[in-house]
Parts: sequence; C-alpha cells; structure tokens
Amino acid sequence: MNDYLNWILVLVVLGYVTGLLYVRFTNMGMQRPQVLAKLGEMWVTFGIVIAAMFGARAMLGTVTRSNITDEFGQQWNNFAGLATTQKLLLIVLVLAALIVFIRFFWSLRELDNGVKNPEGKDE
Repeated sequence: MNDYLNWILVLVVLGYVTGLLYVRFTNMGMQRPQVLAKLGEMWVTFGIVIAAMFGARAMLGTVTRSNITDEFGQQWNNFAGLATTQKLLLIVLVLAALIVFIRFFWSLRELDNGVKNPEGKDE
C-alpha cells in the first residue's frame, strides 16, 4: 500500500511541476509544440531517473536501520556482494540517470539564458 502512495505522490508532484513549467514556458513566448517537447523531455528524464533508482533498489534491496550510517554500511555491503557485471550495470544505470538529469537542467538553464539575453551579448 505504501508503494502506491509513493507513486501517487510522485505523479502529483510531476503534474504540478509540469503545470508550472507550462505556464513559465508559455510566458517566455515559446510555441506550444516547443513547450510540449520540453515537458515530454522532463517526463522522460524523470522516468529514467526513477527507473534507475528502482533498478538500484531491486539490486541492493531495502534496508531499515536505526541511523543513516548503519543503512549506508549495509547498502555498501550489499553492493560489495554483487557480481562484477551487476556492479557495472548498477554504476552505469546511476551514471546514465545522473547525466540525463544534469543535461535536462542544463538545457533549462540555457533556455532561460536565451530568453533573458536573446542576442547572446553580455550585459
């Protein structure tokens, strides 16, 4: 039951962020197809990040400890117990998710800079 509530919360938050970005992009003067493409990119980005974290959880398992250091130690032990190919897959998944996430936010930054300074001149 708790997992369903987590998914509902994630979908509600992503829906809220989608609405905020839609308003921001349309106020920036972007055309509807551009706005929808950027919002689709956001959903794909977060889908990849969520899938990577879900894969990591499936490989490492869940740990409930009394404090964060115990939990980190147990996760490290679980990671050390994986086969080399699983370790490599897990590292690639997490790095890919991180790269896609950074790329999305970098594109938002560039988009915002382009609107503030359309000719690319220093102010």
